[in-house]
Amino acid sequence: MAGFIEGAPARSFIPNGNRGRRWSKTKLAMGTLDFSAQYQQAPVPEQGNLIHWPWFQRYDPAQLGPEPNDEIIISCDTAQSSKELSSYSVIMIAMARGESVYIRDVVRQQLEYRALRQQVLEVYRRWKNICGRCSLHIEDTVGGKSLIQELKQDYRIHPVAIKPVGDKIMRMATQTSNLRLVLYFCRATLHGCRSSKKK
Repeated sequence: MAGFIEGAPARSFIPNGNRGRRWSKTKLAMGTLDFSAQYQQAPVPEQGNLIHWPWFQRYDPAQLGPEPNDEIIISCDTAQSSKELSSYSVIMIAMARGESVYIRDVVRQQLEYRALRQQVLEVYRRWKNICGRCSLHIEDTVGGKSLIQELKQDYRIHPVAIKPVGDKIMRMATQTSNLRLVLYFCRATLHGCRSSKKK
């Protein structure tokens, strides 16, 4: 039987004898955005095809105690303005355990620099001793350089400076296959994720 891909026009474009499993693997490796563009000739807007929330399984925080090899990763995407139309600063706290990553908390606010620095300090101090390892990652951009330097000089905290390459959409597009290959777990009551879901 000829194969069909969900969402494609009602005609076969996969040679007879091929199975849906092969095309599922191809889609998994390429990511949904590139797959729909190349094989279905029907690319959709990037904002609607990069992340599919059913990928994220739920977990109960009360049943997730720390284990010896766990690592807390605090990731900061900074913007330094509290004006209504300004970008949001986002601080994501994740716990890595083996091949799984658990999103423990998300802070998403419009903050001036001093308030942003204080928020990062509060988050770091709260989470740094939860597991045996903790790392703080900050984007090495205009908004993050001053914060990285100040944390090193005044607070003896040494963030990992992350230099982004390309725009946010393209960076996300390159990681969609990883999101499906490695399980990420999202807490049901995580307001930050719910807010981001609408964007």
